This record gives sequence, C-alpha cells and structure tokens, in this order.
Amino acid sequence: MISVLWVFDALSPQMLALAAEVERQPDIKLRIITPHPLPTQLSHLSAPAVTCRNKIDLRAVRQIRRNIAENSFDIAHAYTSRNMANLAWACLGLRNAPQLIGYRGTIDRLSRLDPANWLTFYHPHFAAINCVCHATQSALAASGLPQRKLETVWEGCAPELLKIRSRHVFAEYDIPPDAFVIGTVANARPVKGIDILRTALATK
Repeated sequence: MISVLWVFDALSPQMLALAAEVERQPDIKLRIITPHPLPTQLSHLSAPAVTCRNKIDLRAVRQIRRNIAENSFDIAHAYTSRNMANLAWACLGLRNAPQLIGYRGTIDRLSRLDPANWLTFYHPHFAAINCVCHATQSALAASGLPQRKLETVWEGCAPELLKIRSRHVFAEYDIPPDAFVIGTVANARPVKGIDILRTALATK
C-alpha cells in the first residue's frame, strides 16, 4: 500500500476526476490537504484544511508537518510554488519524510539568483517535478534541473466534466450564436502565448 498526500490550493475538475480515479486504486491511500471542502463523494479523503499564504507560512508548515508525522506518507505532491516551499519546510528533519513531488506550469526558465527558487524547484528534497508539457520540461532542464527529476504529465479534462453555459449569453456581448469561442483568465504575459492563441483562432 502506497500512502500519498496532495497539498493543493484548489482542485480543478480534472484533479477531482483524478482524485476519484486514484481513490479507486486498491494499493493507493490518498489524503488531500486543501483550504476548501472537497465534494461529498471525496470528503473522506480530506485532511485538516491548510492555507499556505506565502512561501514561509509557519502556521501552514506546522499543520502540514503534524499531518505527515501522524500518517507516514510515502509521497507528497504539492501543486503550487507556495505549497512546495511550505511542504519542504514541513519535512525538514523528519525521519519519516515522504518523497516530494513538485509542479511547474509555465515555460519560463528559473533564475538561480532568485531565493524563492531554492525553496522550491532547486530544493534538494524534491525528487521529481511534474511538468505540464514538454516545453516546461525543457525550460527546467535548461535551468539546470536534472532530467531524471522531470516528468511531463499532460493536463486536461474530459469535456463532459465542464459546465457549459447556454449560448444565448453570447447575445449580451454581440457574439454570433454559432461562433467558436474560447475564454481565458490569466496574467497576460508574453510567455502565456495568448497572442498565438488569437492567431490560431483567426485562421480557423
């Protein structure tokens, strides 16, 4: 039996679906630390709620550390840089510290001069980093992380998991009812590639 801890800020539809799939595996025991309540069908996986407010949140570190000490997890996976940093702090000096897995979602290279990166991606306790695409993996490799620590795991979800709003709302914004529409909520930095998305839509 492998005991796994997730430390996440929030669970997207695809992560909830993955949690349900992991929970069905007889050889995996999953617990989830998140600030928000889990859906009823997954509530039994919930560990005490923890909010990581910054990369050195002593309250969060104590809560995560207590949970790990009491449960002896084999693997702990953190989904944001704040969670990664606090998870690493929480495991400092623990005899039963789990293998740590981090997460990277952008294709920016890391700076060795940024102290925050040494609390997360360059931290020696992280055995692996989950990269959302090959470009992310390449950027981390170019930043000096060994390839053996990098693994691409594609993100996405089944369309049926998404709640699709009726297309009559398009009229509010003068959008033709048969238009192909994509919405995004993001920091519109060049690295996000939103300009490439717009060009692709224009040539559709």
